[in-house]
Formats: sequence, C-alpha cells, structure tokens
Amino acid sequence: MPEAGVTSARVIVTRPAHDATHWVQQLQQAGIDAEAFPLIEIAPVSGAASVQALNDAWRCAITRLACLSAAMRSRTFSREIRFFRSLHLQKKL
Repeated sequence: MPEAGVTSARVIVTRPAHDATHWVQQLQQAGIDAEAFPLIEIAPVSGAASVQALNDAWRCAITRLACLSAAMRSRTFSREIRFFRSLHLQKKL
C-alpha cells in the first residue's frame, strides 16, 4: 500500500511474457497498479540471416567495448578518471 501523500502510479511491465507475469504479481502484492505489456520476445535464433545479424551485432559490441577500453586507458581520459575517483573517495570519507 502506498504511503499517505504519495501519488500512486501505474506500472507497465515490458518484459517478455514469461517474465512479465512474475513482475506484475510482485508489484501488485506491493500495492502497485501493474499491467503486463510484453514488447519483446526472447527466442532461439533460426535461419542464416538471423544468425548473421546476431554475429554482426556481437562483433560491433566487442569493437565498441575495445574502443572504449582503449580510450579509458589513454591519456585523454586520465584527468577525468582521476576526478571521478576523487569524488568516489570523498563519498567514502
């Protein structure tokens, strides 16, 4: 049940159908108005075109992660990394 003075909101769960039911039940048990509206389906890849598209997506993701990793190690980002580390250390103090 929402606390007094808190406006209730409706939650739309967009997980795949087999996951959405569990999420909706949990939210409703917590007093939240929830409804399932699955927007994606997770299924095995079939067909040569789909397999190729999946392989291309993985190659692209790996390339982007490698570029990001290299950029973070470069001198270009060293000042920014030190800045964010200092913020993190200040929060711990």
